[in-house]
Amino acid sequence: MPYGWCSIYLRLSVQSGIILSSPKHLVSQTMNPSIFKLKQIGSGDLYIMPCPRSQVLAEDMAHYLELGINTIVCLLEKPELIARGLALEERICRELGISFVHFPIPDRSTPSNLLAFRQLVDKLELELKQGHRVAIHCYAGIGRTGILAGSLLIRDGMTPHAAIELMSEVRGRNMPQTQAQYEFLVENDEQHALADRDSMNTPARPWWQRLISWSPVT
Repeated sequence: MPYGWCSIYLRLSVQSGIILSSPKHLVSQTMNPSIFKLKQIGSGDLYIMPCPRSQVLAEDMAHYLELGINTIVCLLEKPELIARGLALEERICRELGISFVHFPIPDRSTPSNLLAFRQLVDKLELELKQGHRVAIHCYAGIGRTGILAGSLLIRDGMTPHAAIELMSEVRGRNMPQTQAQYEFLVENDEQHALADRDSMNTPARPWWQRLISWSPVT
């Protein structure tokens, strides 16, 4: 196929949403913001995503509303919100009738206030069981997002290792991002603490191994 026709074909493919090898859980793509449906919890749905795009912030938020998102949880710190042009995210959410929750966590780190974090998990778990659609984002939707989304999966009955594998498969990236975040999910799981301790001989792959070689769960 001549170069010119290749270029036209690619443009048409992108515009029509035909993108090869895109993650199967990707809800929206092409001109819309990326958002991934992670799991149904109760009668609600849990989503993960990168942060909205600053240049089309209002349009992205309107798209989330079209998907039926009731709550958006932002894990960016305030300086990040400003630097990335997202200072109006909360205001736009409220204008659209979307609940906005801001729980800042430092990049590549873990929550400093464990009690407040668990209260957030309690709140979101209740909303999900009431049928809400909850979307979580940090910057890339991998590290900090993995901590909160993983905690909700664990609260729903999954082991930390199973939650980590599911998130990585759905997102198409290794989740969470750092060893500290990985250990946070494992060590702060109350429900499966004893079971995990007994299965340390066959743990899920550590984060650094996942970066070297990743394959989706089948």
